[in-house]
Amino acid sequence: MIEFSELQSYLLYYGAVLASSIFAWVAQNIGYYKKEHRVVHPFFWILSFLCLFLPVAFRGYGVDHDNYFSAYEKISAYGWNYFEIYSGFPEPLYVLINILAAYMGDFQYVYILSGFISLFFTFKAFARKTNEINLAICVWMFSTLYYLNLFGLVRISIAVGIITYAYRYIEENNIKKYLAYVILATLFHYSAIIMLPLIVIFKNNYFDISRSRTFKKTWFALGILAGIFAISGYIIDQFQDIPWLIRYSQYFEGTNISVINNIAGLYPLILLMLFFGSRINRKEKYGTLYLSMFITMLIIILSSMIVSFMRLTYFLYPATYYLYSYIAGNLKQSSDKIIYMSVLFLLMTFWFMYRFTSDLWEPFLIPYFLNMPK
Repeated sequence: MIEFSELQSYLLYYGAVLASSIFAWVAQNIGYYKKEHRVVHPFFWILSFLCLFLPVAFRGYGVDHDNYFSAYEKISAYGWNYFEIYSGFPEPLYVLINILAAYMGDFQYVYILSGFISLFFTFKAFARKTNEINLAICVWMFSTLYYLNLFGLVRISIAVGIITYAYRYIEENNIKKYLAYVILATLFHYSAIIMLPLIVIFKNNYFDISRSRTFKKTWFALGILAGIFAISGYIIDQFQDIPWLIRYSQYFEGTNISVINNIAGLYPLILLMLFFGSRINRKEKYGTLYLSMFITMLIIILSSMIVSFMRLTYFLYPATYYLYSYIAGNLKQSSDKIIYMSVLFLLMTFWFMYRFTSDLWEPFLIPYFLNMPK
């Protein structure tokens, strides 16, 4: 295992997100057309992917590392026989990752496989939107808003990556495939099941900010959200004897006003949507969908001040990457775009680096340890 210095560690993390965004820009701008559709240049897109994948895959430590390693030791001791004593936790497909890692002979493959799946679906989702969005902004916002979670929230990050890709099927109105991907994500992290009932809100655009009778639709959508969480809380309360289900009871306990500080990276978007929301809603093909997701996300965040729903918002983060990118496309003057992208670059650089000062991240990510599998 190779230990980086503190400066080298910071340069590694920041260099990875910066290089990934630059390669994403190159991949989009020198892409080519296939069947009248613009596609990313595969070589530079893979480079963009690798910039984020390699630090995640070959890290020696991370948040909750000891628990992940302990689970691996237990599962690897049984192999496929682990399912004979299986009580529902961890999720079945995450168990499978651990079994595969055991066959390959090293815990490091848990990080390699989980990081690959998470980022593969994320980049696959971004690539198909090359005709709609600025990929450099999209990758930059993903990297500065969410990327650090891959170093600690392994299971849910796999599910978030799959859900990010699944949104294409809401766009295409292919609900069967969307449901199939939600179920797949749920088998990696049970909380992904929340995306099943939320399809009602997104498919019907209940938070469409431009249509008539918005007030009634909004209250109906709020009622759906309240009903989802009330039913979820009741189920967890009634079935507390199920070992794995009790872990999710924390989503319905306690108050935490500090969640407002945890979303500081979204403050600019909230303000920008006051000016650009209606325009995006009208001009962008899927603008209404992602605005509805963003509003749903904000409602859940506000609710998290009372009940701890915060992690559920991770499934809605892709909407923020797309909205930040849509804004650039709605700026007519080149000078305005340069100013917007420069300010976004500076603000998110500060936010990304600031997060390292948190007790949640710095003790586990600094210094960075490079670990190659045996």
